[in-house]
Amino acid sequence: MFMVQKIGRGFEYEGFNLKVVSSVKQITDPGFVMISDHPFYYSFGSRNNSKGGIQRIVPSIIQKTKILDWIANFFCKVELSRLVKHIAGKNIVVIAWNTKYSNILDSLDTPIIYAVEHFYKPDIKNLDKYQLLQYKFAGTKNVIPLKFAADIDPAKIGHNNTNKKYVLAYVGDKGYIKRYMHLFKVAANGDWVLKPNGMSEIGMCKIVPTPPYITQEEKLRIYSESMMVLGIHSDRNRAARMVGERVFEAMAYGAVCLTDNPAAVEMTNNSAVLFNNEKELLNLIQKFKNDQKAREVIRNRGFKCIKEDGTWASRARDFIRMANDLYGINF
Repeated sequence: MFMVQKIGRGFEYEGFNLKVVSSVKQITDPGFVMISDHPFYYSFGSRNNSKGGIQRIVPSIIQKTKILDWIANFFCKVELSRLVKHIAGKNIVVIAWNTKYSNILDSLDTPIIYAVEHFYKPDIKNLDKYQLLQYKFAGTKNVIPLKFAADIDPAKIGHNNTNKKYVLAYVGDKGYIKRYMHLFKVAANGDWVLKPNGMSEIGMCKIVPTPPYITQEEKLRIYSESMMVLGIHSDRNRAARMVGERVFEAMAYGAVCLTDNPAAVEMTNNSAVLFNNEKELLNLIQKFKNDQKAREVIRNRGFKCIKEDGTWASRARDFIRMANDLYGINF
């Protein structure tokens, strides 16, 4: 599922109705237009009988052709100008997510909120050039550092999660899990068994290295059936103290999140559990498999963390609040 769909679902949980648009003319309701440098069209529709909404429209010509930057900028400005002209006076706020066209957007007369990458208390010397630009941009008043979150209805947190079928699960980039794949053996049913060399079998696992990808619904079902989930990160994101969404999704669906990222533990108030090496990981897996009470303590701590500020609905409220604070637009 694309990130923008998850963001949109957060608005849906806040009472916004979801719809898809294919042209600027279909954007009619007060609310938010979301733009990004991706060749997809989405819209998140009206709220409370057209009281508000979030919609997304993208100048697709930029991504569908490989043309020089100055030509791309020209076409982008034309499309964005057309968008701004269409939404003028309609109480619509533009959300620009990870866009390189801020210079064009700033020149247009429209309410705008930028969404950039979120880094949890980073050491700036560990940020690469792109990350550093994002971090510095986040210091301006109409920018929200967009924290990852869980795709779940806040009202359903803590419900219908058995978390017993698998001892451990991982769904994500195959590059992240590569260093641990030697711990697993393929089972007869196509799932995996955690069986480190020289050790007895620990239990059934569900390991889904991507690509190929599975649906968002399937991924969340796996988390809800697992005692523990690996919340592992790339070296780049760990150094930048960027906390990935599987940390939040694991906790939201009742699994104990075992993570290699210290920032994930700090950001979740110790709701995620840190391991520093393979030996620590295996010890934690054994502990939480055999100690249900310890597992329940961490599990409930995770539910509390997600309820407080760990859903996409929470992120949606950040945009709604900023639209009111900066532009006096109240949905």
